[in-house]
Amino acid sequence: KYLSVNDEFCRMTGYRRDELLKLTLRDLTHEEDYPRNHELFERMLAGEFPSYQLEKRFVRKDGSIVWADVHRTLFKDADGNPLYVIGAIADITTRKQAEEALRESEARYRGIFNAVTVSIWEEDFTAVIDLLNDLKAKGVTDFRAYLKAHLETVAEAAARVKVLDVNAESVRMFGAKDRQELLGSLDKIFVPETL
Repeated sequence: KYLSVNDEFCRMTGYRRDELLKLTLRDLTHEEDYPRNHELFERMLAGEFPSYQLEKRFVRKDGSIVWADVHRTLFKDADGNPLYVIGAIADITTRKQAEEALRESEARYRGIFNAVTVSIWEEDFTAVIDLLNDLKAKGVTDFRAYLKAHLETVAEAAARVKVLDVNAESVRMFGAKDRQELLGSLDKIFVPETL
């Protein structure tokens, strides 16, 4: 049972203060989150730990869901008997929605990445940029002419490109046994004519 709630908790849950004081943790906790919440609460009361933290869903008065980061601490009397629990609750709904949108976007991207019938490579050129910056620091200004005259630098640049991922079509096109075979650097697939 709630003994006291602040205005922010009223805003989060959509209930008036007098309504909240008649409700319990069970009443407000999403049914899928209640078992874990209850377990932690009971273990804290049993003395296993003085406080706990978890992310959980509250069911608002209108039936909508609000995600919260909950920190609960048990306070005891002089004899060690539980007196009350104080909860600090932060609304993290916006963050959770952003995380879910990102997961969905990543899943769509992965689906497209793996389904298309063109070879797609995800590559990191950070080390190549470092190489070019080093050449610039040494006075190279005409990179086209420099690289034409120094194929070994082109080979070094290719070796510095880090292949992070390839799609299924790339594996098929390059006759690799699996995607791992193509990960690493581009010099694995470059022939002299490529350079």
